[in-house]
Amino acid sequence: MPLTSHDINTALSKITYPGMSRSIVSFGFVKEVSVTDTVIHCQIIVTTQHDTIAQQIQSEVETVLRHLAGNRNIELDFQHRQPKTTAPQGIQTIPGVKHIIAVASGKGGVGKSTIAVNLALTFSRLGYSTALLDADIYGPSIPLMMGMTEPHTLDERQHIRPQRLHDISVISIGGIVRRSEAVIWRGPLVSGTLKQMITETNWGEQDILIIDLPPGTGDAQLTLVQTVQLDGAVIVTTPQTVAFMDVERAISMFNKVTVPIAGLIINMTAYICPHCGKESLLYPTSSIEQYSEKNSIPILATLPFDPHCAAAGDEGIPIVLHDHSPLTELYQTAAQSLIKSIMHHSNN
Repeated sequence: MPLTSHDINTALSKITYPGMSRSIVSFGFVKEVSVTDTVIHCQIIVTTQHDTIAQQIQSEVETVLRHLAGNRNIELDFQHRQPKTTAPQGIQTIPGVKHIIAVASGKGGVGKSTIAVNLALTFSRLGYSTALLDADIYGPSIPLMMGMTEPHTLDERQHIRPQRLHDISVISIGGIVRRSEAVIWRGPLVSGTLKQMITETNWGEQDILIIDLPPGTGDAQLTLVQTVQLDGAVIVTTPQTVAFMDVERAISMFNKVTVPIAGLIINMTAYICPHCGKESLLYPTSSIEQYSEKNSIPILATLPFDPHCAAAGDEGIPIVLHDHSPLTELYQTAAQSLIKSIMHHSNN
C-alpha cells in the first residue's frame, strides 16, 4: 500500500516527550505532514527550554522518517522554540499554588463539574492541599454540589476569601451573586470577573488548584490560558460521537495554546442495574479509545452512570465522600494518574 500522511503521523505518535508517556503528536508539535512519490515533508515545532530534549526529539523524528522514506527525500523543518516566560498577555503564576489543572469539555451536559468536584476532593483525600475554582460564570453548579450556603467575604486587601468546604478551598461566582439570579454579562465583563477571581483571591498554600471551565472554547477559556500558566487540562466527554466532536475542538484549542492534555475522562459509559448488577451501555460503541491511542492521550477513567452520584451532588456531599461507592476507587486511580502526568510535565 502507498505511504500516506496518516501513516507518518501514526509513526510519529510513537515518539514520546522525554520523561513522559505522551507523544509529540498529542502535544501538537507536529504541524505539517505530507508525502509524495519523491518527498516526505514534515514540520515539527517543539516548545521547551531544554536543548537536550529538543535534540532527542529531532533525532527520533529523523530516525522514523528515514525508516519510512524508502527512496524518497526527506524535508524536515524542525524548529526549537523557547517557552515564553513573560508573555504579552500577562501569563503568571499564582502565589502559593504549585499546580493548576483545568477540567474542560467542548460539550455541555457531560458531567464536567461533577468530575471537577470529585477530582478535587479525591486529591484532598490523597493528602494534597487542594482548591477548586468554579469558572462557569453563567451556570455555576459547584455551590450546590459542595453545599455552599454563605456568600464569599473579602480580606483586608479586598481579595476574595475561598470558603472551606469538605476540607478544600472553594470559590465560585455563585458565592458572589444570588443562586437564583441570572448572570447576563457580555464577554469583556465575564473575562474581567474570571481574571479577578483567579488573581485576586487569597488562595493560601495549595498543592493543586482545579479550575472547572464552562463548555465551549470562548471567552472564559481564552481568559484562563492568557492569565495563568496551566500544568494541564483534563478533558471530559461521554462516549457519544456528537459529544466527542465538540471535545476534539477543545483539545485543538489547548494544543494551539500549548497547554498539555493530561488525559481524558469518559463519563456515563454504562448503567449498572442496582438490582441485578447487569451493565447496559448507554451509547453506541465509539472511537474514543482509538483516538486516545493514536494521539497518545491517556484515558484517566471510564465512569459508569450512577444515580447515587447525581443524588450526592444535589445533597452537597459528593460521591467520593461516600466510601462505599465504587466510583471512589475509580476517582482515586484517575487522580493518581493525573498527578503523575502533571509532575512529569513540570519536571521537564
